[in-house]
Amino acid sequence: MPKFGIDVSSFNGDINFTMIKDQIDFVLIRCGYGNNVTSQDDSKYERNVRECEALGIPYGVYFYSYALNMEDTESEIQHCLRLVRKANPTYGVWLDMEDGDGYKASHGFPSKEMLVSICERFLMGIESAGYYAGLYASLSWLNGYLNDRRLDRFDKWVAQWAAENSYTGAYGLWQFTNGKYLEGWTQPFDGNYAYYDYPALTSGNPSEPEERPEPKPEGEAMKIVGNGVNFREDAYVGAPVILQLYYNTEITWLWDDGWGWSNCVYNGRKGFVANEYLSGWQRLSSYKRAKIFGSGVNMRAYPGLDGAVVGQLGWGDEISVISIAPSNWMRIKYGELFAYVKYDSTYIKIL
Repeated sequence: MPKFGIDVSSFNGDINFTMIKDQIDFVLIRCGYGNNVTSQDDSKYERNVRECEALGIPYGVYFYSYALNMEDTESEIQHCLRLVRKANPTYGVWLDMEDGDGYKASHGFPSKEMLVSICERFLMGIESAGYYAGLYASLSWLNGYLNDRRLDRFDKWVAQWAAENSYTGAYGLWQFTNGKYLEGWTQPFDGNYAYYDYPALTSGNPSEPEERPEPKPEGEAMKIVGNGVNFREDAYVGAPVILQLYYNTEITWLWDDGWGWSNCVYNGRKGFVANEYLSGWQRLSSYKRAKIFGSGVNMRAYPGLDGAVVGQLGWGDEISVISIAPSNWMRIKYGELFAYVKYDSTYIKIL
């Protein structure tokens, strides 16, 4: 039975992987694009890698090519490897070959021979560094520009948004839609099926990343600015409490999830603390805002349909989202009222 996964990039924003982790088997993460300059690193790459590793979600990496010639290709190989060496991509390293923004067409579209040579050289460069490498392209490109025996030995990730995959060559991944919705996230993802056991195929990858992606400053000391602050196993109200922390207690801050919570270490134990209770809260993320596009949305005293109704939200109301539990119950603040609301993306939109 195939595994189901999504591919993500900076276009998806700060994804709350906690909310979707039980709905996916893997993630394919864009690391960058074009020549080897840091401005062309994907701005969410390190965060996405960090989140997947923290939650135990297997992932692979892909790189979008703008190469027009072999000189560009060498730079792109070094760019990709610089970023991949910060990760452990058990679902492989993939070259994304397309012309989605028309760059190639407007800069002298390469010949078929050149496109094939670019792909072959890039994939061989990734392989020579010890990684499992494959090629992403649309069905039309695989059957046209990239239909060459030199690429036959490389795994394929076929993009065909349809009910069936009509590619006749061998492939391990199929991107079957760009409109897959998951509970707990308001925007659609690209949906993919994996037919091979990629963790087994990538067992020959370098065993440890050369440089793990950590935010800067790394391992920063912060203090608790409240009393009885819950230090939780996960980043949501209702997650098991490891212990409680008190005013001026020093902890080590590791990273911010972008939703108002941070992963920290206290006495050697990792856990999550709401950013509002950390001394460095001014430069950390705040709780997300959400807007109601419905009427009569019940706010409850406790998560669950048996929780007493303490008020209702109407069309256009805005709320602060303190957290969303895996059960899809949101801990919210509306005015001065704290309550729980059942999350449904059809009438609650995260801003």
